[in-house]
Amino acid sequence: MDFAAWVGGSTALHFAAEMGHGAIIQALCAAGADAASADADGRTPLHVACAGGGAAAGGSAAAVVHVLLKCAPC
Repeated sequence: MDFAAWVGGSTALHFAAEMGHGAIIQALCAAGADAASADADGRTPLHVACAGGGAAAGGSAAAVVHVLLKCAPC
């Protein structure tokens, strides 16, 4: 099974951004994760975070955006 195709091209960073896991995002970026990677809909982890990532899980979307801006190329 092609996991990337099954999840619509989302990466671990996309899921961490969606769930508001800033520490996981930091670890993934430190390990070389591509913060500019787009899913099948063209959304990057930063797009996911700006759309309210983490808010549903009780996290802070603003905090996740801040972490992603530190590791995402602009």
